[in-house]
Amino acid sequence: MIHPVIRIFSFLVFAALISLVDLAGLLLAALAVVALYVLIDAGHFAPAWTMMRRMRWFFLSIMVLFFWFTPGQPLSLSWLPIDYGWLPTQQGVENGVLRVGALALIILAVNLLLRTSSREELFSAIHWMARPLSRVGVSHERLAVRMVLVMDSLAEVQDMVRQVMDSIRGKARTLRHIGHFSSEVFSRVTDRAEAAPCRTIELFRCSAPPAYQWLYPLLLGSGFYLL
Repeated sequence: MIHPVIRIFSFLVFAALISLVDLAGLLLAALAVVALYVLIDAGHFAPAWTMMRRMRWFFLSIMVLFFWFTPGQPLSLSWLPIDYGWLPTQQGVENGVLRVGALALIILAVNLLLRTSSREELFSAIHWMARPLSRVGVSHERLAVRMVLVMDSLAEVQDMVRQVMDSIRGKARTLRHIGHFSSEVFSRVTDRAEAAPCRTIELFRCSAPPAYQWLYPLLLGSGFYLL
């Protein structure tokens, strides 16, 4: 069983280095992530697909920015009788595909981390990892508690947003309705925060990971270096 701290460190290494690889490295990383999903549970892919669908406009905006605003040689499509000045650049297409692909793989990786780790494991691991911050005056206990409170409140906020969206469904999405939506959500969140009772939060202390497991993120980083 891989220690939760090692899982988080491995994810951080993956997220930091995936943006540095070329197209071949990106494809190899994608194959590795897909293999992990198949080995662990292919059913975990459905929530990740939902997350990526919600970010489709963000992905599209990144592709437009890279495709048409990156200097370079326009794509050569001799079979199309059009002005090549309107085509995206070769460098822009390559960079845009790499950036969107890297973001998609990070989403898949973080989804797999969340699906294979309990909330207690994640919080205890973050609590353990944040201990060095106490040397510079930052309380790692408060940091962990605030993360617990944020995660506990996230589901409630999502329900509030869904309720407000249902109440304005079918209405024209003008700036006025967008402003009403934002103010209504903010008002409900504020009222909920003021009415929330005080409660006790138990933090589970995490033991240090086995020394040999630190080889996993090290090997992962070495693999990216070789790519």
